[in-house]
Amino acid sequence: MEWDGTNLPDGKISRGLDAVVDHGRRWAEMWENWEVALEDVIDAGEGRVIAFIRGRGRSKAGLDADE
Repeated sequence: MEWDGTNLPDGKISRGLDAVVDHGRRWAEMWENWEVALEDVIDAGEGRVIAFIRGRGRSKAGLDADE
């Protein structure tokens, strides 16, 4: 499992289930509310998929996000 978070404040790629879960946990701590919707899944071959998600929420600082 790999999460490309290079577009996020920590700017890193998390590799492995534990690293991805840790990234998600730290990200969730910044939000008053946050929802994620699965938009598309592409078969990348060799037992791999690419998942496209959309996240929306309001940060604890009061900023709205829709990405």
